[in-house]
Formats: sequence, structure tokens, C-alpha cells
Amino acid sequence: MPGFGATVFSAIGLGATLPPPLGPLVVASFKCRIPGGVSVQVFYPANAESERFKSADKQRRLAYSEGFIAGTAYATKTPLGLWSCVLGNCKHVAVADLVPETVGDIQGNQSYPLMVFSHGLMGSSDSYTKTCADIASHGFIVVAVDHEDGSASFARTEKGEVLQYHFPPPPPQPREVVMAFRAPFLDKRKVETEQVLTTFAEDVHGEVKELSAIRNRIDKTRIILGGHSFGAASTVNFLRSHPSRAKCAVLLDIWPFPMELETGLQGVPVFLLQSEEFVRNEEALITAQFLKNCDQLWASTYIEGSTHRSMSDTTFWLPYGLAKKAKLCGETRPEVTQKVMIEAIILFLKKRVIENQNAALEEFEQELIKASETYLKQFRGLVGDGVRKVRG
Repeated sequence: MPGFGATVFSAIGLGATLPPPLGPLVVASFKCRIPGGVSVQVFYPANAESERFKSADKQRRLAYSEGFIAGTAYATKTPLGLWSCVLGNCKHVAVADLVPETVGDIQGNQSYPLMVFSHGLMGSSDSYTKTCADIASHGFIVVAVDHEDGSASFARTEKGEVLQYHFPPPPPQPREVVMAFRAPFLDKRKVETEQVLTTFAEDVHGEVKELSAIRNRIDKTRIILGGHSFGAASTVNFLRSHPSRAKCAVLLDIWPFPMELETGLQGVPVFLLQSEEFVRNEEALITAQFLKNCDQLWASTYIEGSTHRSMSDTTFWLPYGLAKKAKLCGETRPEVTQKVMIEAIILFLKKRVIENQNAALEEFEQELIKASETYLKQFRGLVGDGVRKVRG
């Protein structure tokens, strides 16, 4: 239950509020652990007419656990009381916490494409509930991973050990130092991504009972890997070794500094969407080189007036004016940025995954830009003078 401070913050309009999913389908979600592996949060289109859905408690479901709130305070080195007040009363964007027991708990009769989503530094599956629910509401099953590599704000191992954020060496650091520090994280994430794909997208023995219904509704020929920031980098790292494991990659504000991205990605259709903040720092030069060496680049665009945090739940944690001052969003309002981002992702997935099309880079980008009412801009390299230096 939320504390008094969280209740007061919500009453005066200062508590976090997540808007409902953008798509036409009702979304439910649940958390579980893969035996011998990581915890995940699963988002799926729910059958709102099923008896179990109708009886599920939809009134007091909170988005963020006490562990996540405490981990966020620790990772950001800010007071726990502040985060408890801001996040403690935030309602989950998925309307029900419901593990589907039969395929009838899931909307329709069709199979759905699967997206496996990896969080960025100081994130977790809780940090992207809005984005994951939005994608699921358009007809996808989304599995958000709680990585146990030390990059999450909060994670708990199968044995119950709490993993706090592992701070890097103090910046600035040469790139080779950052790469050496992050290499074990990337290796760990590669193993965890394999575990998730094996569990959800392959016929395995001894499967988790609570996953049987959801697995039966996954189209195992239409797998998507995606992530934000370091999660986008770890997605590329996995696909370089296993390009056949996914039909495409959705990369949001990829952080290029901790790995050799310059060599690109081969054999996988790539959709890259950046924030304006990330195309205006000098690391954008690394990302541009990565794009030049991707052999199946579908789109490379950025959202005007957005920040790096615009692509996660954090952009909705404060009212617009305060969020802007805290750089949780940019000039473009969070609800607009979110709408542009989701519509671009869904248009790409519809063409590539649902309709199995191929498209010319410039042609598809112009279609995206037109659909976004010009909020989207082409990205080919450093924008402006590089107002932010390469970080260590």
C-alpha cells in the first residue's frame, strides 16, 4: 500500500501517472521467473470478456515495487523518501495482473509476434511498462527482462539475493576502460537473452506451467529483439552472434560507447530511433558509423525535442514543467513523444514482421516522418555542434 507521502503527492498532482495504452487492445501483464534464469514481466493482449479478467483486481495495482523504488534511490544517489512519494501511488499501465491459465484469457484466436525487450542502465522491466504495454496493445506479446548483470536499479536472483546497481569507475574514462568494464555485463545479458528466447520461443522440456498458455499463443516464427540505451547495445551484441534468432531489431537511443559498434550488424533488419539529446552528443559519430555498416537498415530517425529519458516511464514521473527541468523530457511533451515513438515502431513492425515486406531506406523514412507530423527527423550523424562530449 502507498504511504501517506505518496497519497499526498498524488492528491496535489505531483505523483507519477502513466497514461493508458495507446493501442486498441486491452493489456494485462504478470511477472514470473524462468527456472535457473531471470525474472521477466510479460505484457499481452487480454480477453476482457473472460471471467478471470472480469474478476481480477484492477483498482489498486501499483506500477512500482518497494524494491524498485529503493533501488532507484540507491542508483541515482537521491533520497528514498522523495521516490517513495513520487512513485509509491502510481497505478500500473496494464489494467490487470493476470497470469493466463488458458488461451481463452488472451484476446482472439491468433498467434502473436513476440518482442523481447532489454532495459538500459539503472532500469528494469518496471522502467518500461508504458512502452511495453503500448506495443502489446497493438497485438504483440512483450517480455521485458530484469537483467542480473549489475546494470539494473533493482534485481533479485533466484536465491533471493538483491542486486544493487554496480557503479562504473568515475568519469571521464577512456573508451577502452568503459568497454572493459561493460564486457561482463554484455556477456551476462547474452546468456539471459538466450534463456528468455529458449523459454518463450522454442519447444523446451520442463517448461514453466504458468507460461504454457502464453507460449501457445506466440508465433515462434516472428521474434523481435529490442532495447533502450545499453539494452539496445546488448541487443546488437546478442544478434551479432545469433542473427537468425530474430526477424528484426528495434533499437531505441542506442548507447554506442561500451562496445565496438562501428562494424555494424549483418543479416538483421534494423530500426533505429534516437532522442534529440543523443544525436547532439559526440557519441552520435559512433552510431553513424554503426549505421553505415548495417546491411539491412530500415530507418534511422530521431524525435525532435526529446531526451534520452523520453523513451522510458521516467518521462511521466513528474508534471511536464518539473519533468522538463529535471531533463526527464524535452520541449516536446511526453505524451507526444510517446505517441510518435510507438506509432513509428508499430509501422515498422507491421511492414517487416506482420506483412513481411522489404522497404527502401529513404522511402520508409519519409513515410515515418510524414506520419509523425514532422516530429521525426532523419539521423545520419552528429546534429549541431555536439553539445555533449563523449562520456566515460
